[in-house]
Amino acid sequence: MLIGQSVLAPTAGAVYFSPWVPRRSDAFTAVVEVIQCSASASTSLSCEVQTKNNEDSDAALSALATFSVTTTAGAVTTHLCTGSLEQVRYKFTVTGTSSTRWIHFRSDAIVWQPN
Repeated sequence: MLIGQSVLAPTAGAVYFSPWVPRRSDAFTAVVEVIQCSASASTSLSCEVQTKNNEDSDAALSALATFSVTTTAGAVTTHLCTGSLEQVRYKFTVTGTSSTRWIHFRSDAIVWQPN
């Protein structure tokens, strides 16, 4: 979970990772909140949910889901994920299309679904 990240988004894109968290059930809801941003047309944010087993290196991870995050101030985007391995993390990619592109976002706590 990222508490909050402010980013000036380069045109080529910037990548940020959350810490690994242990799996707590078979399914969960990923929650990403945009706190504030420049014009939504100039900034985009995508999230990839990654998973791996404890003994695997980061190079052995697999993508569980990829979704676009709504880049409007105060917007909350959720995505249901299933099939995770022992650990889960987010990979955020931020890109911008103008000279004044920025975003402040955070990943809220993962909402684990009961088995």
